[in-house]
Amino acid sequence: MSDGIPDMLLSSSSVQPRRGFLATLTASASLPIFSSGSGAVQNNQGTSTDIPLQNTSGQTQSEIPPYPDDPFIQPAYGIQYILGWENHGWESVSSEQIQQTVLGLHPDVLAFDQLLKYEDGEIEFSFPGGNYRAQLNLAQDLELPATSGMNVHIASDEAEARSRYGPIIEESEWAFPDGTPVESPQDILGRTFDGNPHETAYEFETLGTPSVFAPGGLELMLHATVTQLEKGYSGFFIDGVGVFRLHGLDFSRWARAAFRTHLQSLSEARLSTLSINDPESFDIREYLKANDLTPDDDIDPREDPVFREYLLHQHQGIDNWFDDYRKHINEQFPERTENGDLVLYANQFTGNLQNPQAPNIYISDSMDVIYTELFPTGDPAADVNYKIMRSVGNFSKPVLAKGTLAPAQQRLPDGMDTDSSNTMFQRFQLAEAYSTGTRLQLPLTNRMGYSEEDSVTNWVGPNGTVPDELSSFIDFVWAHKRFLTDIEPAGNIALIWSLPTHVWRREPSWQISDDGEEGLINSFTRTARILREAGFTYDVLTFGHPRLWDDSIQLDRLKEYETVVLAGVECVSDRQVSALQTYLDNGGTVLCTGPVPDRDAMYEPRSDVAAIFDSDNATVLDGVTGTQRESQDESLLSVLADSGVDPTRQMDDSNIAIHSHSQSDPDRYVIPLVNYDYDPETDSFSTKSDIRVRLPKMDSMEFAVRYYSPVKITDLGVSERDGSPYVTVPELVEWGFIVVAKTREDLEPTTSEQSALDAVENARESLEKAKEQGQSTDVALVTAKSKLQAAEIAMSFDSYEQAKAAAAEAIDAVVSDGTDEEGVSDDQNTTDSSGTDTQDVTADDTSGFGIASTATALGSVAYLLKSRLTDAETDSS
Repeated sequence: MSDGIPDMLLSSSSVQPRRGFLATLTASASLPIFSSGSGAVQNNQGTSTDIPLQNTSGQTQSEIPPYPDDPFIQPAYGIQYILGWENHGWESVSSEQIQQTVLGLHPDVLAFDQLLKYEDGEIEFSFPGGNYRAQLNLAQDLELPATSGMNVHIASDEAEARSRYGPIIEESEWAFPDGTPVESPQDILGRTFDGNPHETAYEFETLGTPSVFAPGGLELMLHATVTQLEKGYSGFFIDGVGVFRLHGLDFSRWARAAFRTHLQSLSEARLSTLSINDPESFDIREYLKANDLTPDDDIDPREDPVFREYLLHQHQGIDNWFDDYRKHINEQFPERTENGDLVLYANQFTGNLQNPQAPNIYISDSMDVIYTELFPTGDPAADVNYKIMRSVGNFSKPVLAKGTLAPAQQRLPDGMDTDSSNTMFQRFQLAEAYSTGTRLQLPLTNRMGYSEEDSVTNWVGPNGTVPDELSSFIDFVWAHKRFLTDIEPAGNIALIWSLPTHVWRREPSWQISDDGEEGLINSFTRTARILREAGFTYDVLTFGHPRLWDDSIQLDRLKEYETVVLAGVECVSDRQVSALQTYLDNGGTVLCTGPVPDRDAMYEPRSDVAAIFDSDNATVLDGVTGTQRESQDESLLSVLADSGVDPTRQMDDSNIAIHSHSQSDPDRYVIPLVNYDYDPETDSFSTKSDIRVRLPKMDSMEFAVRYYSPVKITDLGVSERDGSPYVTVPELVEWGFIVVAKTREDLEPTTSEQSALDAVENARESLEKAKEQGQSTDVALVTAKSKLQAAEIAMSFDSYEQAKAAAAEAIDAVVSDGTDEEGVSDDQNTTDSSGTDTQDVTADDTSGFGIASTATALGSVAYLLKSRLTDAETDSS
């Protein structure tokens, strides 16, 4: 027994499988599920149901571009690229210009955020207002993997729902647990204690949330996913994770029946602790009424063990929903999933940490990419949001973020000019994300239906071009990819994000929430702010739950930090208490900003945690919460100082945030600095100078240090004080990063300059040959020219690996199109994304792409080239 949980429940889920995936989805191993006819799926009662599924794929799986292992740059499309820019007041541009613009951002993936919608039981691939064929055409022209997605919500209006899903329900023969047939989409929605449907009213329509224990919701999502992955998409996005908990507990017939099944799986000893004698006839609603635990009563239901079991069972039901989804897709696409060629991801929303956060943690194991939607405005800083997502991905999965801002959201910085492109602000958004190891999507022409007035974060302007300030910035980011990927967190403080706490802190029907100034989440975020503003490098570690999410990797990382801070942590498991005790015994320091955790993972009271704070290395800041910033600031920082934990930024300026990462092979530290001193009225930053930074200690005091910024790349001298190495950063505008290595060679590319030059020259010759023969398609030619230009840009940054790779892609574009040493094969004109014929393009026809003058087509980085010499190079001259 651990944390009040029987041992049998620690080794396997206590939730009975809702559906027998591997056994019932296919009639035979040779019949692909969802490819023709219908796919049989079991509901939570174990009876088979059918859903009509249609195979409309005309593309072999081998032709679909694989999703990259670590997507570094991911543009997200705007509807103007698909339906025509003039529809929203944008200037019309050619398909070649679109191709040139997007490829100029060095993309790895093209994300389509237009969410799918059912019509008459099917996903329509081409229809007015959402042409998915055009989406795929655009991605294929760009030779990029593309992603699609759908929300878990379903239409709540009866007439609208029937028009969308009616045929599916009629043919699927879904039935309630008592055998009564499902007749309406309303029948599969989650329900409140009073029987009202779980619904969310949006401006455009009211949508319902399906019960995770009912048939329908998962089947609809699977059908959409398989349809799109077979069409040619390489990834699928599920919008809506927290919505399964947004309205609180589900008391639908499905949920209550699933709980009865769950109770029947428990041991007699466990049932005895719950005081349940007859699990087969148990009804949770009647139980709560009989014990005065309804939403109308004044008793906190979390003190009741049966209520807690019901709540935790629902979390496990959500976790199983995503796990079932994952397993089903693996079965349908075994080769693509085994090779990592397709990815699944979901909106693990952190735009408001008061929203349900527990599911955002435990579904991570079912996802290939950790994805979050938030609203990065600079104030408050979003670094803690990004660090949470890095942590729940166990620091091994790519983390993507969407940070689109529009005036309608009412989240813009005060005084921002919404008629301006605000390029410095957009550079800052990108810098803040990449400084934490997160990739922020680049919104091209923004989301569906947006005009140029509807967003302040478009990367493409109404004239179809990217401003120089943005193109040069993404050039800088891309060229230095080697320092911004394959990084491990290397802060000196670990801040704990607690799943056991979040599991029990939100139940809206009972007015249980973490809202308000004294909430635990506010304590967490304000502690993060204090650490950031004081110049400490901190990381987030996530404590898991024994029945939801394994935190072994997180607990093992505790030993890597000088200090562990528990802020807003109420519940801890036995393993977490043991790990903290071991950490203290080994000389670590633990701080608790607020009350000591006094509950276990099952929300049972515990008093043993206080004992570990008797250690000389442990401190509790009594009575201090996030609401008392000044006193917490003084207490927290003074305790850190007394413990010998020094800030990394040795400059009294709270607007400068600093982070720390490590790399191996070669061993390096990467230390980004981000400037939050932004003026939205002028779209400018207050430049910082002479920033003193404490470096991590290495085996020797002799090492090489270089500072990279969009303005200048500079070698830094190292000084020593009290046994610690220091450097001084000469200037910080919006962003820059320090790279520390054992030798100067470890700062340099592994590819030689001559090898890269040879590759670029070969690429130039291949393009010249393709131009002379004049038979390469316009798409291939523009792609090749774009890649050649990228190679030239990389050379200007001495990024020889990037240059060589881009040159190879340029050659591949024309070779795969039919060009080889003997000549170029015959090829016909292609069709652009809108379905209209386009003309062949020569080198001189495409703006900025004359082959002989490729090197001169780098106006966006000209200013940078003038200042690229390092201080060391200047001295040597």
